Amino acid sequence: MKVTLLFLAVAFAVAYAQFNMVAHEVHAIIAANDGITVDECVKKCDDAFMLMVAKDETLNDHKCSQECDCQIKATCPHSMFRTTTQAD
Repeated sequence: MKVTLLFLAVAFAVAYAQFNMVAHEVHAIIAANDGITVDECVKKCDDAFMLMVAKDETLNDHKCSQECDCQIKATCPHSMFRTTTQAD
């Protein structure tokens, strides 16, 4: 039982850390590229994580897409960053 709880805690910590990495990277991309589109952001985010976690490419693509979309459009329910909205 203790091993199962420890495993779940570690799995949660890893997933949370990976989410934070993507959120911070997207925030940095947006800050460095005024007026960037969602598609451009996704490409830059994907490129940044391609070499780091190649085995999770599909998962990273999805996270980058979600995070770029919500930060650029300011629709993140969980966002730790405040961004301005931009017209599509």
